[in-house]
Amino acid sequence: MRTGEQVRMIQQPTALIRTTDYFIDHYGALIRRPEAEPVTPREGIHAVLIHADRLLVVRPGGADWLELPGGGIDPGETPAQALARELHEEAGLDPSHSALPWRAETRVRHRYFSSKNGSFWNYAQRFVLLVANTEPILGAPLESGNQPLWLSLHQLNAHRLHHCHRGGLDRLLTSG
Repeated sequence: MRTGEQVRMIQQPTALIRTTDYFIDHYGALIRRPEAEPVTPREGIHAVLIHADRLLVVRPGGADWLELPGGGIDPGETPAQALARELHEEAGLDPSHSALPWRAETRVRHRYFSSKNGSFWNYAQRFVLLVANTEPILGAPLESGNQPLWLSLHQLNAHRLHHCHRGGLDRLLTSG
């Protein structure tokens, strides 16, 4: 506490607040899950694709933030198949060029509210480090409005990266 700072006591409500009732949304806001709403387990995978000290990120259409390309693993898909599909859909990467070796992987869990479809997820995300020796050729993303960008980590600091992706990226790059 800083000198001279006053602290005001706030009376706590008598109802018990459980942290398991809260989920974080796309914008970083806490959303309280209504008791009747189910929680769905969801698995996802995201690429930390690096070429020449630059990172591939995507600006979703109409968004003021960046994301790592990736998304949910569909039923019947392997993580590698899901990653190839997501790189193609979100960044326009030709699937034949997405068979890069995985250098490292980390997993992060989030209690996530998908405002896109109104679902509460226990989201288990994989973040996979891929290093390309030659610059991958990017076509037009299948997801309308998506803009793929190559940024240095220094340039990335000037942008808002999706909060869930920032944690995965930081963990992956600092894990040694």
